Amino acid sequence: MVARLGSFRAAAERLGMTQPSISVRIKDLEAEAGGALFLRSPRGVRMSNKGRAMFDHVERVMSLLGDLEGHVSDVGPLRGLLRLGAAGQFCAALPAGLRGAAGKAAPRAQPGHYR
Repeated sequence: MVARLGSFRAAAERLGMTQPSISVRIKDLEAEAGGALFLRSPRGVRMSNKGRAMFDHVERVMSLLGDLEGHVSDVGPLRGLLRLGAAGQFCAALPAGLRGAAGKAAPRAQPGHYR
């Protein structure tokens, strides 16, 4: 959300969170990624090269989840245990979107949560 809106404050408002909590999550994600994902300035933020590369991967994952939703609707509802995996703080960055897309794709699946 920060990448799309160009501001920690705007992302926090959109997500119903506080700006400091967004900042902490981004700092943790940057520590996990091994470098800055955003270049900060008084006018806002923009993605660094590393941030752009990560964002491109996230976009692909979200697109694949959308594809999954389409394929699943063609064959009927899936049942069983649905496991999605991600490393470290990456999990904190997109859990609602992933759960939402997975829930639409497989509404009868039971989500599992492992750390």
